[in-house]
Amino acid sequence: MADELTISAKLQCVNGFVDEKDDDASFTVTQTTLSSACPGFWPVGTTEESTTFADLTTPRWVKIKNLDVTNYVEFGASTGVYLIRLKPGESCVFPLAPSVTLYAKANVATVNITCRCYDA
Repeated sequence: MADELTISAKLQCVNGFVDEKDDDASFTVTQTTLSSACPGFWPVGTTEESTTFADLTTPRWVKIKNLDVTNYVEFGASTGVYLIRLKPGESCVFPLAPSVTLYAKANVATVNITCRCYDA
């Protein structure tokens, strides 16, 4: 296939009497233009930082990975309000609302992350 992003996720929890699986979260979206942007490699400090995706026509899908082995990093769409916390080695993919600024802050020391945003 061409001009597409494929996003998939699988969640399984087996703990005591709980045995749940959710692996139907896979879908494909058309990518309107062949472009991606973001800081790429981004050292996030302990003072809040922000980034926008102004160089994309329709920024939509963001992928972030915490490369640190010790510290977590938090992300949000408003100053001081963090909805996402990535522990060392964790990553996430999420849809972005139009015209959103992404805010980030590391907990104890600078955390290196990779961050990518895709048009869709």
